Amino acid sequence: MKNLVKKTIVGAVASWLLISPISTYGVANLSQFSSEEGEDLHVELIGRYTSGAEIGQGGTEIVAYDKENQHVFSINGDQNAVEILDLSQLKDGKQEIPLLKQITLADLGVPASDVTSVAIHPDGQFFAVSAPSVNKVDPGFVVFLSLEGDYLSSVQVGSLPDMITFTPDGAKLLVANEGEPNDEYTVNPEGSISVIDVKEGVEGLTNASVSTIRFTDDVIDSDVRKVREDHTYAENLEPEYIVIDDKSQFAYVALQENNAIAIIDISNQKVLTVKSLGYKDYSITENQLDASNKDDEINIQNWPVLSMYQPDGLASYTVDSKTYILSANEGDSQNYKGFSEEERVNDLKENYELNADLFEGYTQEMLDKMILDGLFEED
Repeated sequence: MKNLVKKTIVGAVASWLLISPISTYGVANLSQFSSEEGEDLHVELIGRYTSGAEIGQGGTEIVAYDKENQHVFSINGDQNAVEILDLSQLKDGKQEIPLLKQITLADLGVPASDVTSVAIHPDGQFFAVSAPSVNKVDPGFVVFLSLEGDYLSSVQVGSLPDMITFTPDGAKLLVANEGEPNDEYTVNPEGSISVIDVKEGVEGLTNASVSTIRFTDDVIDSDVRKVREDHTYAENLEPEYIVIDDKSQFAYVALQENNAIAIIDISNQKVLTVKSLGYKDYSITENQLDASNKDDEINIQNWPVLSMYQPDGLASYTVDSKTYILSANEGDSQNYKGFSEEERVNDLKENYELNADLFEGYTQEMLDKMILDGLFEED
């Protein structure tokens, strides 16, 4: 557990606060959390890196840990850079984690607008970062660097590369190309998965080592959500995150806005299936939520609401040769200048009919009464 904490706590300035069950507002000196007696969880702050970014600017957004050199590679969204941090001094009891080097977009040598993800090769030979194009709907880039942060090579991938990960055998790097539309929604690139062959090394790597896996309708279940019905499934699907099984055989891809997961056959470079994650029924006792952001009150209860999971991050583990996927269900919506799917319930009431067949916790009579009692009103 201690090693896990070392790798995780430095990732964000305040990430260690998030697991505490007590209020942390104004508790600047809180440095450890222990669970109830007899339980195993104990978390202690052992180091901190302060990026200097304002709250909400993503000063330390995504990290990868180099266990051999005890370095952390951290994405600094505020500076559009990768930062190399030194954890080796923690063994001497020093809590302030020093910055060894900052690598900016200019240092990467590609016409990019951002740095979105970082991953270290399983053998610790080099690391990679993903970088969307200046115009996010254009093809993006993956840049390979030495562990010291020196440029090795770069290749072009799909639109808006948002996350990268190496296969456990180190032979390939997979890229989740999210393919978000432009703000006017006049251009909506296809989401895709890029596969980069790195088994022969990455110095001098060219686009010839890059393959693209695209989505076709025949492998997509009919209940997978389309955000825009007038666009193709390939345009609708937006890969967000990838995990790979221990044998480097299959990849599991979160399609966040579509509330779905895709399964990829890595060797044959094809999508096997895309499956919907279904809906969570907030009418049953164990599922409750606070439905209003207007009443300035805490009001957690059951509602006639079906919620999509829409995972962002994924993790996987294997037991008895069966792979399990864990998902961090962030939820999301498309909200652009040219199109938005965000609506207030009050604006839907003339075009919405509650059907008790969809909710385990309500009869039709109960739903009809809730409507008469003002369910759709602003307050």
